[in-house]
Amino acid sequence: MGRTVGNLDKFKYSKDLAASNDVWTPALLDQWLTKPKAVYPSTYMLYKQPDAAIRADLISYISTFKD
Repeated sequence: MGRTVGNLDKFKYSKDLAASNDVWTPALLDQWLTKPKAVYPSTYMLYKQPDAAIRADLISYISTFKD
């Protein structure tokens, strides 16, 4: 959370993620987890989570990590 999308070294990002200047926020992560290709069309991410409660739990958990 709070980190620029697609910016970790030694990780292969799709072109949309690599070119993005977006910053991960709870709202952006919620969109991403709902339908990744709607947010970044060239993404390799196939996981989708239609359940809002599960997404909220995932976002809450991810928000506990610090760089």
